[in-house]
Amino acid sequence: MVNSPSSHLKVPEKDIFMLFPNKIYQCILLLFSGMAASVLPLFIICDDVPLYLSTLSLFIVTFAIPFIVNRIRKRDSNIDYSYNYLKTIKDNKIIHLSIILYLIISITVKNYLHITENENGDWEISLLIGAIVYGPIIEELIFRYTILSGLLERYSAKCSILISSVLFALMHYNVIGTIYDNLYSIINAFVLSVFLGAIFTQSRNIVYVILIHSLINLLVLIS
Repeated sequence: MVNSPSSHLKVPEKDIFMLFPNKIYQCILLLFSGMAASVLPLFIICDDVPLYLSTLSLFIVTFAIPFIVNRIRKRDSNIDYSYNYLKTIKDNKIIHLSIILYLIISITVKNYLHITENENGDWEISLLIGAIVYGPIIEELIFRYTILSGLLERYSAKCSILISSVLFALMHYNVIGTIYDNLYSIINAFVLSVFLGAIFTQSRNIVYVILIHSLINLLVLIS
């Protein structure tokens, strides 16, 4: 039986080339686009920008670009992809709940509890919430769920984990930090990323990775 031209084609895993980002330069460009978006509110508001607004800008752009690119590519093709992380994000309720929880806690901490980094040592509470809520959710959705997922469609697991871990480590560079502090931070971030990347590659469950990341950050803070 001959399939009609409009029928969807099943593409072998090795031939999946439309998933974005699935190339090294695409991941780097996507990451820098998100970083640029995170400082955009500063130029618009021209005042003290809440952390949640800056982080939300980073999050939206990082997911909006792959969504737009993949939608355009899908529209121009009759290929049916067996793995689509964008659809998974859309259908995954735990991700939606995580984002809502992130926004609620961020706004509450900033506007109602009046927790800042400069008043009576309250910064420790803000740091704790950021380490076990903000960081794990945003970082894992970007670096593991988006970047690593895309790389795994083109490269081997070892290569994909290595590339995403290098990007993750470089994101922890502090321009005002000392050489020793930055070296320590980058190495730790790289090792953590390799560990989390291996877990995600085996399980493909972002919830496990977020929870493990949160637990590790909590143990580091209280140790």
